[in-house]
Amino acid sequence: MISTTDDWVIAQVRMLVGRHAGLLVSAETLSFSDNLYDAGMNSLASVTLLLSLEESFNVFFPDTMLNQETFQNLGSICNAISNLRRDTL
Repeated sequence: MISTTDDWVIAQVRMLVGRHAGLLVSAETLSFSDNLYDAGMNSLASVTLLLSLEESFNVFFPDTMLNQETFQNLGSICNAISNLRRDTL
């Protein structure tokens, strides 16, 4: 079951992806598993997205998470944010 907090994280991630990922499609049309790189995100946009995620969620991505797998899709980003937020509590 998805909690209200999870819903908020998902909505925020989707909004930030839409603003910063440079996609060729609307972020609203993406499933959790759609590849963001296939949808138009490049390495520069992924760095911009990373910075916006860190600021919005008040988290820090360690070097071990700075890879294409972490930012591959909405699901992987939401999982990363959830893990980082849990680690800071």
